[in-house]
Amino acid sequence: MSTPIDVWLLTGYLGAGKTTMLNNLLGAEMFKGKRVALVINEFGQLGIDGALVRPGEWTKFELNKGSLFCACIKVDTVKVLRQIAFDIKPDVVIIEATGLSESADLEALFASSAIEDLLNVRANICLVDPVTFTKVCAFVPCVTRQVQQADGIVINKCDLSDEASLKTLTATLTQINPRAAITMTSFADIPNDWLAGLTHASGQCGISSGPPAQAVSVSIQSAKPINQRKFMAALSELKGSILRLKGNIDFGDGSIMVEYAGGELTQGEAIKNLRPPTAFVVIAWGVNRDELAEKLSRP
Repeated sequence: MSTPIDVWLLTGYLGAGKTTMLNNLLGAEMFKGKRVALVINEFGQLGIDGALVRPGEWTKFELNKGSLFCACIKVDTVKVLRQIAFDIKPDVVIIEATGLSESADLEALFASSAIEDLLNVRANICLVDPVTFTKVCAFVPCVTRQVQQADGIVINKCDLSDEASLKTLTATLTQINPRAAITMTSFADIPNDWLAGLTHASGQCGISSGPPAQAVSVSIQSAKPINQRKFMAALSELKGSILRLKGNIDFGDGSIMVEYAGGELTQGEAIKNLRPPTAFVVIAWGVNRDELAEKLSRP
């Protein structure tokens, strides 16, 4: 293969808006008419984000056993990337990494002999939620390291923050990574000229052995309705520990989409292609996995 395939990497903490940005990129001017391969990486096992990707002619791969760049799924990741390079042969690859990924690991992965010269990192874009970032960066180190490794930083959800807070956050992010281009937006709507101007700079790295030790992920599936009162009580009890909750829940009147991020709970139309009626993933910090599952799935 003479010309490496360009790879766009989307990183950022849980709930920052990566899937929304992915969908925006798929409709962006610079990707129109191009054959695109997608790699969706989730910490949970149900493929929630993959189900939210807009329909199209792109080829989609899902890796849901851990962080894309850690040793725990390195073999699977390399296998998928080689399949993309040799069999799919797209014009571009877009990778959405899990919110708990160590994106510093990507340099070692793409420099490995198995995929070296097949793929070329075009840019590493890190999305930042201005409300959540300052709450979690102190106790979830990978959040800061995602910013450190980025070529471009997108401060998303600016409609939910005031000007003074955004100014302070911008100064903080610039201190963490002075070389990265920063843009502000809402709903992950990124200017095409900003994207086109990004260039990738390699960093120091190594493959990590796994996700943060205190992070746990539980996939809950049930054909029976969940008791809404008990669910809300458990959510209130666990809110200091829950990093992200996303998926469909049937409270007795059919499935609805439920999402919890940054301390806020939202509900909406059920995500298609998720079965059974209740199917959601919850990621938490410093709690027992079995206890977490039991409290959030009471009938």
